[in-house]
Amino acid sequence: MVGIRKIPNRRFGGKAPSSSTYCTFRNFVLALVAMQGIRVLMGSFKQENSSPLPNKQSDPLGLEDRLKDSVGHVRKKPDTPETSKLQKPQKQEVAASKSEEDDEPKNPQEEWRDHEDAQKQMDADAASSPDADDEEPQSEPQADQSGGKDLNSIVIDKKGTGPTNVGYVKDFTHERENPPYRSVEISITDVSPTVASLAKERSVKPCETVGQDGTTVTNPSCLDPDTPLIAYNPESFSRTWCGQEIKPQSAVTMSEHCTEAVVHLFPTENPPISGEQMPPIVIKSKRGAEVPATSLTAVECDIPCQKDSALSGDDWFIDDESWMIRHTMLDGWYEGHAKIERRDFLKEKFFSTQSWESSVPLTYFSFDKHSLRNRPAIDFDSAKDKAIYIVDNQCTAAATKRAKYFGAMKAKIEVHSYGQCGHNTDIPEGMTTDTPEGRIALMKQYRVVLAFDVTKSKDHISEMVWEALMSGSVPVIVGADNLLEHLPPSSFINAGKFSNWDDLADYVKTVLVDKELWESYQKWRTDEEALAAFEAKYEFTRTIPECRICRWAYAKKYGLGWDHAKQQIRSMKLPREKFCTSADHGLISAPFSEIWVAKTGGDESTLQEDPEGEICSSLSIDGDVDVDSFKGHRQIIHHDGVTDFIITEANREHVDTEVVLRLLFPGIRNPDGAVFYNTHSLVSTVRGPKVSSATIQDAQMKVTVLADWETLVTSTGEGVVEIFIHNRDDESKEVAQSKRIRIIMEELASIHDKMTEFYPSSFGRRMTKDFVDPLGVFFSDS
Repeated sequence: MVGIRKIPNRRFGGKAPSSSTYCTFRNFVLALVAMQGIRVLMGSFKQENSSPLPNKQSDPLGLEDRLKDSVGHVRKKPDTPETSKLQKPQKQEVAASKSEEDDEPKNPQEEWRDHEDAQKQMDADAASSPDADDEEPQSEPQADQSGGKDLNSIVIDKKGTGPTNVGYVKDFTHERENPPYRSVEISITDVSPTVASLAKERSVKPCETVGQDGTTVTNPSCLDPDTPLIAYNPESFSRTWCGQEIKPQSAVTMSEHCTEAVVHLFPTENPPISGEQMPPIVIKSKRGAEVPATSLTAVECDIPCQKDSALSGDDWFIDDESWMIRHTMLDGWYEGHAKIERRDFLKEKFFSTQSWESSVPLTYFSFDKHSLRNRPAIDFDSAKDKAIYIVDNQCTAAATKRAKYFGAMKAKIEVHSYGQCGHNTDIPEGMTTDTPEGRIALMKQYRVVLAFDVTKSKDHISEMVWEALMSGSVPVIVGADNLLEHLPPSSFINAGKFSNWDDLADYVKTVLVDKELWESYQKWRTDEEALAAFEAKYEFTRTIPECRICRWAYAKKYGLGWDHAKQQIRSMKLPREKFCTSADHGLISAPFSEIWVAKTGGDESTLQEDPEGEICSSLSIDGDVDVDSFKGHRQIIHHDGVTDFIITEANREHVDTEVVLRLLFPGIRNPDGAVFYNTHSLVSTVRGPKVSSATIQDAQMKVTVLADWETLVTSTGEGVVEIFIHNRDDESKEVAQSKRIRIIMEELASIHDKMTEFYPSSFGRRMTKDFVDPLGVFFSDS
């Protein structure tokens, strides 16, 4: 996240100069120059602010995949002391103009320019994507009229959610200025013929239909326990209802009259971090191909993990998922298909390569072969005051210019080359360069080892480097740009610190004869702190890559926490496995808090409880809510890593009473403290009713809230989401039909630079699709 910094007023210098120092010819000239500069700036400023803000196409991926991507209007809050404090803009040291409605708000802060360029590139890519809309609404940009008085018009060039007290977040610029874009209507298609065909019935009817007034009507036949029900799954993933699996794009006649309120997507209610009693993750070579059980091989791992015994190639896949994992030790500098592009994760394309930006990094280092413990330095006095070089191929590697470095070294010092590159010394009888042990034995005879790698790509460290460190000699390394991030401090001579190879050669020549300087590169070998830090960084390599891929896929599939550095599944900051309710009224107390609010005028009544006396033994709640003049009934079910609210009754005595479900997520920091009073997304679904959505997130977690009717979903503070059950615009005092709310909590992928609501994870997308396009229920009409 790019932070917004308050810049304090500064006075440069000490005492104010005396008046006599002002009246100088030098100051007079400086004043003229300053005035001319101001004129130029004003002219540029006027020109910049004379053009309207262009229509900016929002990214075609993410929410558009889930909810058609759009943002509602800002709803102005009543002027209670609390909301007034939230809405009033704080004084910020941000220079901005008072532009006209159609002028483009300018962001003058220099530190965000790099992010602007990156965003432009991403938007350009999105516009050329085959998934992008063919045509963007061409309406004249209009400034937001509903909340503009309380919010600065600066468009903040950062990643985040909604308007803040210092301006609008850039992600929502397009939607804010194109209100019609949020009202995209989706045609409702009658799938009854499809369902009848799949279920082998002559004719079927849906149990629920949408009336002209937008309300859902239930067919009385479906309430009869003797009526056989047919479940239809239109999605690309399996669902389970009342113990029966409904595979993707299929219909199943239920064996019993099912009345369960939710369907299940996973084998257990709450997938455990341990993977215990869960089906194995299966790694295979082809997407969509079914691997026979006889071809599966168990992988040694701490979670259930199997792989196709015929696993081959660089592109691997996870059974029942669309993800591709490119698994290769090839270097991205030489092999384009091994290069990680910034937006690959949006295409469900992931990597397991030498880059530590891979989801599952690979490395040549192995504790079994390359442990750096108990590797004493060789004896300076008995070792040859020369350098050794063992390279057999890619002698002129372009990326590192290793031939140039080798030539420069030979010109200044004596180098014994035992490999095919620059060969000038034969291997002594009884010794070899064909094995790591043989190469290390040769290196031990020399004070310096020339470890000139084949590439400077980040994180690439070849076995040549590890062997040089193990030998007890001092390595001279030409290689990865970030070697200092990987190797123990002062453990090698870094060629990257020298402006040219001649300077490097002169320095190595000095090291060869200066015992004290040479020994300064050996102190790390007995430095316990340095060794422990190195081992902690590479601890993940003790687990084989296939197991780590299974761990990563398991965490990704079930929306669990993932420690990228340790390559381990972990509990999230708000652990979903802990679902608790308060003992008195049965309100949720963990992993978030449930509060019911009734607002009348400027007064606010709440129903909330202390988490003392928690009950954590059940994953469901069914009870009443009574606060002030509001009475309601809701059922809560914690399943598949999400939490669903089903509100069947919500009555209020007065139509001017606003009823709000307030959810508190402790420790979740909205981006830069941003708050918003608008629903992020509000679109039609294939079944008719609109779905409302909003998201809050910080660097570690994201919370998405979905409601299956048109309403306000706001955030009035950090870690706070409010869903309006009744607002002042409602004319009725009662809920005409049940309302559903879904809470999706997930951990963000630390290696992806942008994971806002416009870029949902696989888990988030699946859970959203399940909510927006639920299991269809039909009955036979033949």
